[in-house]
Amino acid sequence: MPSAAVHRPPGLRAGFHAAIPAGPDPAGRDSGLVHAGEQWAPARFRIPPHTHPAPVLAGHPAVAAARRLLERDGARRWTLGDLSREVGLAPGYLAALFVQEVGVSPHRYLTEHRIRQARHLLATGDLP
Repeated sequence: MPSAAVHRPPGLRAGFHAAIPAGPDPAGRDSGLVHAGEQWAPARFRIPPHTHPAPVLAGHPAVAAARRLLERDGARRWTLGDLSREVGLAPGYLAALFVQEVGVSPHRYLTEHRIRQARHLLATGDLP
């Protein structure tokens, strides 16, 4: 049985290894890996931010309810546990459904909602 081919962009390995500082100190190399991951990987694998809320389609009613709660009470310090209790689902199941239907986690959805609200307030001058 043939093995599956793995696509690696040209220069992928060299670029990553160039970002890791050389040296015999294992602790320094580990911190170099962290630094390389923080500096190198996000630039190449960045997911573009959503510029508008995902449309509400026929999906699980708990996901629609969770979105309404997050939008209505965006200033609240929501946890996945709080949100899941409000809509009556287990936290892991709600998170999986939310990502499947909306495309982002509940936390990211709330963060993007807050950013949209802040931009609107700054643009319109309707600050409290």
